[in-house]
Amino acid sequence: MPARLILNFKKTNIVFSFCSIVLLLLCFCQSDPDTNMIYPSNPDKAEFESVWQYLKAFSVYQDESIYNGRILESPYLYKNTQMMLQMIADTLRGESYTHYVDQSRFEEYGAVTNRISNSQNVVTYKDLTESTGILTIVTFLGNDIYQQFLKCITQIRPTCKNLIIDVRENLGGSITEVDSIIEAFLPAGKEYIKARERNLKFGSEAATIGWHSWITSRPNNTAFNHVQNWIVWMNGNSASASEILAVALKEGKSARLVGSRSYGKGIGQILLKRHNRLGLQITFLQLKGCKLIGDYHGIGIKPDVEIKTNDTASVIRLVEPSYIGRTTNATILSVNKTAVPACYKIIDEDSLLNSLYSDQ
Repeated sequence: MPARLILNFKKTNIVFSFCSIVLLLLCFCQSDPDTNMIYPSNPDKAEFESVWQYLKAFSVYQDESIYNGRILESPYLYKNTQMMLQMIADTLRGESYTHYVDQSRFEEYGAVTNRISNSQNVVTYKDLTESTGILTIVTFLGNDIYQQFLKCITQIRPTCKNLIIDVRENLGGSITEVDSIIEAFLPAGKEYIKARERNLKFGSEAATIGWHSWITSRPNNTAFNHVQNWIVWMNGNSASASEILAVALKEGKSARLVGSRSYGKGIGQILLKRHNRLGLQITFLQLKGCKLIGDYHGIGIKPDVEIKTNDTASVIRLVEPSYIGRTTNATILSVNKTAVPACYKIIDEDSLLNSLYSDQ
């Protein structure tokens, strides 16, 4: 299976952040009035070459026949590095996803990740009726979301035949974590999403891997053997990793998607730390559904059943039509309601050099 360096890291301890972009954009070296992005005040020749080389290596926007030559064949065809990044036109809902990043925010990113990982309220389970339960995942940002998930699902009773997975307001996060959860839900050998990505195996020649399926490889968790009906509850702030989970359960478990249309983020980024220079964030990955769901980037995933309220009873009645109780959700939890959905892998420039030398 191709290496998955942003949105599918089963064998590595990589963390992605949906809310780190807000932290990373708080401190600006120089702000552009139109894009509110940061740029070096006086980029030198080395900076032109460095930015261009990283774009050529990591950016998924390479194919001129599809992307109209967004990355020119020489760094000196640009007036400045700002133009170089803007020509890629990597935007979603007005937010740029390929841009400079202030290096001072990497440490803050780690601190936020650790704080969220230490929270005990990120993954929770609750029995709603004798046969219906709800698993709420507030975020996928953190180092131990999957471990919290494993502890949580021990509470699921054998009588639970209907499982509601609540990812409303979940803007995404670590795809390492969501990928592990998907492996727990689905049997081995199930394709659950398609990807088009740059080959980021260090020491090898950069190349684009065309559309291919990501496939589960581990047996599913026996805690779900008695579950017959699957529901994913989402809304307009269910994004990135949450959308991966929704697609996976729709494709692999015939889950019903309920709520409202999701955010629509089908791209992933690499976050590159550079020494004595601003960092770079570069989109290297595109995603779409396999069969039942097509390309959802910029569009969002349409629910099978639209539910505009937060009334849990309305969702219960989809699997228990005779249910007459009233169970109203409290305020939907969210780590950061103002965050821009994004997924990252953080790479240090030294690791690139070290891997190149070690491969020789």
